[in-house]
Amino acid sequence: MDSTVDLNQMSAEQLAEALGETQLQLDDLLEERRFTLGQTGIHLGAGELARLRASWEREEARLTARLTAIKARLAALSASS
Repeated sequence: MDSTVDLNQMSAEQLAEALGETQLQLDDLLEERRFTLGQTGIHLGAGELARLRASWEREEARLTARLTAIKARLAALSASS
């Protein structure tokens, strides 16, 4: 699901699908971070580690905000039914 699509234009079914996809993306991101930081056989330089952390934090914030927005839109749809 394209994250640029206006949530107000989506049906409840589309929102539920977007919610699942976004949650999977967040789960994948968190797993990638755990896996990368848990590696003991590789060395990440301080600069690379800082770049990765900043990237993960930006993406986590974006996905969390999208999840919140989708849940709010679903709640609004169910309240109006």
